[in-house]
Amino acid sequence: MSRFAKALRIPKFFEYIRIWVPISLAIGVITGFLMSVFFVLVSYLRAMLFPFPIYLTMILGGVATYLGIKYFGDEVRGSGISHYIAARHGHKEFTLKGGVTKFVTSSIVLGSGCIAGAEGPAMYMGGTIATYMSKNRLKTKESASAIMTLGGAAATAALFQAPLGSTIFAAEIPYRHDMDAPAYTPSFLSAIIGFFTFRYVTRFILGNTPRLVVLHLEEYSETLEGLLFAIIVGLAAGLVGLVFVNVFWFCRKFSEQHIENSVSPVVGTILTGIVVFLIFFMLPEEPPFDWTGFNLLNVLDQQPEFNIVVFSLLIIATILGTSLTIGFGVSGGVFAPALVVGGGVGGIIGLLLDPANVSSYVVLGMSASHTATTKTPIASLVLVIEITGFSTTFLAPIAIANVVAYFVSGNRSLYTGQYEDRTEVFLEEIGEHELLDHFMVKDIMTRNPFFVKPSNPVAVAKQLIIETGKHTIPVIDTDGKVVGIVTPETLQNAPDDFPVTDFLASEFHVIDPSVTLRSLLDFFLKIEEERVVVVDNKGKLLGIVTLRDVIRTTRKAVVLA
Repeated sequence: MSRFAKALRIPKFFEYIRIWVPISLAIGVITGFLMSVFFVLVSYLRAMLFPFPIYLTMILGGVATYLGIKYFGDEVRGSGISHYIAARHGHKEFTLKGGVTKFVTSSIVLGSGCIAGAEGPAMYMGGTIATYMSKNRLKTKESASAIMTLGGAAATAALFQAPLGSTIFAAEIPYRHDMDAPAYTPSFLSAIIGFFTFRYVTRFILGNTPRLVVLHLEEYSETLEGLLFAIIVGLAAGLVGLVFVNVFWFCRKFSEQHIENSVSPVVGTILTGIVVFLIFFMLPEEPPFDWTGFNLLNVLDQQPEFNIVVFSLLIIATILGTSLTIGFGVSGGVFAPALVVGGGVGGIIGLLLDPANVSSYVVLGMSASHTATTKTPIASLVLVIEITGFSTTFLAPIAIANVVAYFVSGNRSLYTGQYEDRTEVFLEEIGEHELLDHFMVKDIMTRNPFFVKPSNPVAVAKQLIIETGKHTIPVIDTDGKVVGIVTPETLQNAPDDFPVTDFLASEFHVIDPSVTLRSLLDFFLKIEEERVVVVDNKGKLLGIVTLRDVIRTTRKAVVLA
């Protein structure tokens, strides 16, 4: 083989085609077909129960979840997304029994009108299909995680008719500040196949493929004023999202501590029914739509009586209803509720700031609220654009609203098990390695590091940083003891002729050379730094050790094993 062919990694490319393309196609077709059956079952059941008051029919969802937990296990409980995240990180597994139970139970939950979303069951079922279709084919943890991403992307792409947004969502949801880019290409392929399979099957059965959200949207103003309004929507959605998350976790904790595990879903749906009944009682007349999901948003433009009071009641009912259903263990998701809450927030702001263009603010609020409650800003943007069919010129205002909501809403979400980023996953993996108990800091540290004296001018330290690329330069006295450190940040605005002692870091950390790598890793996590100075018992400089040194040593040991 020529050097050119090797440079192109042609053998690896064909191996990729041979393994991943067939798996992606198969997962996409089967998952898309299953999601279409799921959608049809939910639609028919909802049509059958529609003549009855929704605050009574939703109790069926609680009873179905109770029976699922009692006879088939706790996997059916709550949002399937949390199980998906745990499985992606290797803490749980998908079972065929759990997948079938989730399918049946969630069909009843959503068909009965419970205030719940469909993305949780979809991700669970997609993960189950992908896991069992690829069993005994891909052995590593990384490949198993990627396969689950394929299933999750295909399921949500089919159900929400949003292949790109669903692919990003499946890769983004395991983390709060990161995403799994390596699985993106095959996931996008499976999502597209699932998308088209769902369309053709539902069109064959129902005669068409209905859109989840159909709004009569106007062009959004891209003026400076319009972008300012987007910031306001993001701020409001972030704050409401923060309330949503805290109420949800309060309800979940309360149910776990005070109500028997299998019974809590029934209690939750009864309480939700009471909330919905009271909301209906407070309205001038019973609304001509289903308050449990996207239908409310679909009739927004046709309801002139929508006002701030109605939107406020919508937000309260959805937050309490979701917290009392999913929080109490009812099988479902939070995607639709998060969008509905955001739609209410956007609707209020639209009525106050731009009454002629309320629908656009509803879309802004939907995306910002989903960002605030799930920590998936990129996926939220693309999903809402795809679901609503709004113009891509709307990307900038949505992005602004999402960023604001993301930071305002804090670090918690409606899902359990989300890691900070992929580094946390790797640290967890190497934390289990026995090597960490056998090696010490002195075995991996960089000896005889570069240093400066207290009397050296800043120019010397700056030049040393430039030449060596080091970010931590110890400052030692005449006895060799470390008196501080300087970094590029501390020297950024320092005059070149001043002594380095005037610009020492406010604090620095040292460690003993005999400390084990496990203790060192714990120390890094505690101080939230990536490098530390190694000193002897007299405080004299011995070396510098970094988190990268720990990772490199562990990786090398894993490869050699």
